[in-house]
Amino acid sequence: MYKILNLSQMKHFVLQVLVILVIITSICPNSVAQDTLPGPIEAKVLKVIDGDTIEIKAKIWLGQDIVTKVRVEGIDTPELRRSKCQLEKEMAQAAKEALINFLAGQKVTLRNIKNGKYAGRVVAEVYNFQDLSVSDFLIGANLAHSYQGKKRTGWC
Repeated sequence: MYKILNLSQMKHFVLQVLVILVIITSICPNSVAQDTLPGPIEAKVLKVIDGDTIEIKAKIWLGQDIVTKVRVEGIDTPELRRSKCQLEKEMAQAAKEALINFLAGQKVTLRNIKNGKYAGRVVAEVYNFQDLSVSDFLIGANLAHSYQGKKRTGWC
């Protein structure tokens, strides 16, 4: 019924599969692209985790809410738990407090929502109840750096 492959045949088979996958992804790049939910989605802020992450509750359907963490798109703030120096720790706390005050337990609007790198978290553009960008606010307050997924700049 089934043919048992030796090591050489197995390597050849795996190589063929990889070549096929490379061809498919080069011909159809959008077929493997990450889905984006354009929004807008209104949500209630439950908790500010740190300067660039919040926990929200959003109504996704009648009688159905979802609670999830949202990382703010386009910025990087200092790390609270993995601070490399005292300045970074102080700036991280300042960024968190500024975000708490900026959002003030109110509703936010999420746009261009994508799955994040880490399970259970999404990445999105976040706007407060006055439709002001969280990213713009934190960058303008010198509490965040612009971040587009490449190497992060340090805080120390």
